[in-house]
Amino acid sequence: MGEIITVTISKGGVLKTSIVSNLGSAIAKTYPDKRVLLIESDPQGNLSDSFGIDSEALPYSLFDVYTGEKSFHEVKQPILHNMDIVPAKNELNDLDYRIWTSYEREGIKPFELLKDAIRDVRDDYDYILIDTPPAYSLNVGNILSITDKVIIPIQLEPYALKGLRKAVDMVGYYNERRKNPIVIAGVLATLVRNTFLHKELLKQTKQYCESKGIPMLNTVIKQSIKYAESVAIEGKPAVLSDKGSARDKELLNAYYEIMEEIIHE
Repeated sequence: MGEIITVTISKGGVLKTSIVSNLGSAIAKTYPDKRVLLIESDPQGNLSDSFGIDSEALPYSLFDVYTGEKSFHEVKQPILHNMDIVPAKNELNDLDYRIWTSYEREGIKPFELLKDAIRDVRDDYDYILIDTPPAYSLNVGNILSITDKVIIPIQLEPYALKGLRKAVDMVGYYNERRKNPIVIAGVLATLVRNTFLHKELLKQTKQYCESKGIPMLNTVIKQSIKYAESVAIEGKPAVLSDKGSARDKELLNAYYEIMEEIIHE
């Protein structure tokens, strides 16, 4: 049964999409006999863009899985021989309105919309990684309802701990209602620079995690233009790029190190 790992926090610009695309690619490259599925639950479609896929041009997406009209298998798109993606489109923004205005009349359980669909696909993949939008909506609630582990990315800035606390509280909220609790696989510092401010904020974040008994990943993602360049120029995540300097490769090793901290093969 595939392990479902979700990258989530209610803040944009913290590299959630980059983490999912590059971590998923690192797993697929390192373990060619393992099957990886990426699920995009952000209506912006940036995860699809990372692989050169225009999700708006596709006939079906995650929205159709939510409505029960299609299965994950019917909407997935191939990326590598052992990695697929379930794209999202702008229509996913309409999910809350569609469900909240009809769930009582139609007998829908609002936070179990993906329960049956994910059961049908879990056995076909070893790892399922999910990208989420920067909001705790019905969409993200359904994602958390099927999640085994979460990675919480945090950008080191003065108000970062506020977002981290909210993410931790949200996981706790779901765990109160679940038989099998969501595991916080790790808090991941992103866009890290070698400055006094970032060193101090990193220290504060580690102290918070220790006080809550939450693991903080030893690996950090340093600030670099390499990740954006690879998607913009080559149409694929940096981990799948064959180009780059020795420094670029050193930066990209972070995703392989995260992989070793998160999964246990």
